[in-house]
Amino acid sequence: MGQGRSPIQAVGEFARFLNGNWQREVLLIETLRMFEEVIGCIRASGYLVENGSFELKAKIGVPIALDSLEIISSVNKHLSIFSSEEYYHKAMSLNDRGLYIVPLTSGKGSIGLILFEIGEFTQDQMDLAAMVAIVASMALRNASQTEERANIDDIVLTFASGLDLEVSYELFSEKLKQIVPVDLITIIIPDPFRSSHLMVYGGGKNNFQKKRIPYVGSGSALVINTGDTFVEDDLAENRSFVEDEMLLERGIRCTMRAPLTSKGKTFGTLNICSCLPNVYTRREVDLITEIAGKIGSAVENALVYEAINKKLSQALIQIENNYSATLNAMALMLDKRDAGTKGHSFRVIRYASAIAEKMGVSSQDLENIRLGSLLHDIGKLAIPDAILFKPGRLSASELSVMRTHPKVGAEMVSKIEFLSPAAPIVLHHHEWFNGKGYPDGLKKEEIPFGARVFAIADAFDAMTSDRPYRAGLPLEEAARELGRCKASQFCPDCVEAFNRITETELMSIYSECQAEVTFRSPELAGQDLKELAQNLAYGK
Repeated sequence: MGQGRSPIQAVGEFARFLNGNWQREVLLIETLRMFEEVIGCIRASGYLVENGSFELKAKIGVPIALDSLEIISSVNKHLSIFSSEEYYHKAMSLNDRGLYIVPLTSGKGSIGLILFEIGEFTQDQMDLAAMVAIVASMALRNASQTEERANIDDIVLTFASGLDLEVSYELFSEKLKQIVPVDLITIIIPDPFRSSHLMVYGGGKNNFQKKRIPYVGSGSALVINTGDTFVEDDLAENRSFVEDEMLLERGIRCTMRAPLTSKGKTFGTLNICSCLPNVYTRREVDLITEIAGKIGSAVENALVYEAINKKLSQALIQIENNYSATLNAMALMLDKRDAGTKGHSFRVIRYASAIAEKMGVSSQDLENIRLGSLLHDIGKLAIPDAILFKPGRLSASELSVMRTHPKVGAEMVSKIEFLSPAAPIVLHHHEWFNGKGYPDGLKKEEIPFGARVFAIADAFDAMTSDRPYRAGLPLEEAARELGRCKASQFCPDCVEAFNRITETELMSIYSECQAEVTFRSPELAGQDLKELAQNLAYGK
């Protein structure tokens, strides 16, 4: 700050300086410099509230520490007085040795304080100190809110950026502990295989754990049923739920359960716990409720992903010979994830098969094309609902997330031996013949043959299918569009093969796929597919 100016001018310039985008520590040290300039204090220390206590963040001269019983007692006494608006930002004496306190407040309570020492303190100096504290408090409040929003967004992204709940949980826990006091974090959902129980994820001292607790009488059951956040201030004084005794045995005194929501429904709870009683204020409740609401869809996706992987693994062991049953279960899961794709995979299989047959493809290669066509969009299971179902145009960052689905899908199927032949189509079904596609920008024969065939079938079905916002194109118009994009988006040889399919054949494929079309093996003849898929999904 400049010198050779009046105190009022200095405070005015200080207020204009605070309009910048500064971190709280910078704001605090400049505030202390203002105290030094306009009131002539000998030394000063600035404290900010963090995790329920005052932390020293800035100083001029020898720090005035909150380490003596005398000072701590005086500070607590004066902070209770400052709860009245009449005393907001008013400097008050702590002792007879020239030590004063000025609170920094946000309107909802103290966000910090300044301790300073001065030889003589006049009324004019007191007024100047109050003016500096007022403008500093406003700037600190705004900076805190900005930092808080950034922290919340960062915490939410730990779940939105991945499907592995164990990995996301660890990073999420580390970041959450930076903004609220917490000793235990868990995520709880109803057990999909035992309706009488809940599944608890996380909470291990040294590793990620999964365990079951009873549904009836639990705190999570209450939150799931009401959709409200519930806080227990001290389990040593009052225990309301069946799991509270176990929490108390682990040293937990205070708990908060917030609803996890997806598609407008509460499906589980985010639970944070502290070993200290009465620790969660209205601020912490609002923060955790907001965070729980924002991570709901991502958590659900991760749990669905985990369940699908688990069930697919079990299916491979238990019904290895029921190849068609597993594929149908996966197709039904995809349909359930995105109703707009219903029937799409089966039609594309038929169109792709017809193209490949016209090109003289062998039976084994034809089967791999059919498999890849069925599973081409399985990676969309990893895409957050907010992006997959967004009605308008995707932003650049959202489009970047959407374009991860081929690689995620290829990784999923490549881990399962009998599905791995589908990986080339799953990975490269959005490549363009001219190299302008994704994810790898392959061109011409660099693109796997099956992916080139599939691209024609997929585009044709997309153009001829009805959508909520438009009617499907006539067959001949869709065929002309394929020809127009020949050698740019599509392989010319594959387009020529498609043109050799008669209109009668195309109409027959579409008509047959209007009914429920499935892969059926002789072993499964007569078995209801939906019942089979349900048994797979629920572990029967």
